[in-house]
Amino acid sequence: MSKIKIIFVVVIQFVLNYSFGQSNQNIDIISNPVSDQEKLLLHRVTTNENDVLAYFDLAWILSRKAYYYRAAINLNIDTTRNHLLFANVINAADSALLFFSKATGLLNPTVVKNNVQHFQDYQRRDIRTGEYTIKYEDVIYDIERKKGQISALLLEACRGSSNLLNNNWVPVAKQELSGNTKNIDLKGKYYALIIGVSDYQNYKLNLYRPSLDAQKLHTIITTTYSFENENVTLLLNPTRQEILTSLYNLRRQLNKEDNLLIFYAGHGMYDEEAGQGYWWPKDADSENPSNWLSNSDLRDQIRGIKALHILLIADACFSGGIFRTRSAEKIQTADIDIISLYKLPSRRAITSGTLTTVPDNSVFFDYLCKSLETNSNQFLGSQVLFNSFRLNVINNTFQVPQEGVISETGDEGGDFIFIRKH
Repeated sequence: MSKIKIIFVVVIQFVLNYSFGQSNQNIDIISNPVSDQEKLLLHRVTTNENDVLAYFDLAWILSRKAYYYRAAINLNIDTTRNHLLFANVINAADSALLFFSKATGLLNPTVVKNNVQHFQDYQRRDIRTGEYTIKYEDVIYDIERKKGQISALLLEACRGSSNLLNNNWVPVAKQELSGNTKNIDLKGKYYALIIGVSDYQNYKLNLYRPSLDAQKLHTIITTTYSFENENVTLLLNPTRQEILTSLYNLRRQLNKEDNLLIFYAGHGMYDEEAGQGYWWPKDADSENPSNWLSNSDLRDQIRGIKALHILLIADACFSGGIFRTRSAEKIQTADIDIISLYKLPSRRAITSGTLTTVPDNSVFFDYLCKSLETNSNQFLGSQVLFNSFRLNVINNTFQVPQEGVISETGDEGGDFIFIRKH
């Protein structure tokens, strides 16, 4: 048997051991027997070490398991169970990285072209031509992003496991009981700029949901969280000039202790040649970029706003382009400490997808609102919010929501904290 086959037999046996081994534990949330699909894929890579599609599918299955285990840790306060859950995260994430690396080493444009059905999740529509295409570069780019996310998850799990052994780790489900969130020194105010664009000057671009979604989010944050009506600006169907004017007014109004939420729902576009993402305001022309609002414009405005925390939530096609100049996977890996996160400045974003199209009827927005409405904790960090609904979006759409730092805008490792009204 060749050296490479020996390595992969060991890896596969490792995967089988962690999966089957947990099925004998009397812990429902950890129990995880290998599915028939996984058995088939494992058999394929042992008999054919060049089966790129099998490696690809195994990597996605294991990465999803890793995230499920991580989500279970946040909801669990039993130390014994969390020792096992952390081990499962580490095992699944490590195996996923191995299979992703093997897949990317074998993947090429011909494989993508000959297996279009297999790569449907990477299909993109050019808004100007209306044509749908699947590009090898998009597949590789998304896999590399995913590997970055899994690497960060693996590092977080290793640190969390170590802290758990040293009794220094507190799960999210227990934080409100631990007393570490009761002393936030809230000096600043909560502001919001909520933008929804449904009605365009070019009626062919019209959408149904964005304006309605913007109004719904306005209602949620002003009735449930610490946003006063007078500090929330709702822009329905604004032009590029109106958006920039509102951002400039915020630059003049906010101080270094305030918090700002920016939400956008509407058309988005990514220009591959320019390497730039755009929002399309009401006066946008699909053939003329003069009224498009670029990610560079947004970053410049955000950089100039003197707030303590800024969170951008974008529900638009190609919204993941806001992260293009820096990896969105550079997530916080330290244990969650609300007070510390609140003290440090932050500039973060949550987007409904990567560099792909998203539907008018937004599943992303529905789950975002559900998480905000059903949250019972007084303090809710944006990263915890994102993790609470991310898998729901992935499981019910072809979208992969993203969360991370907006580069070159002044982030120092903090987080935007939603505070429920009493």
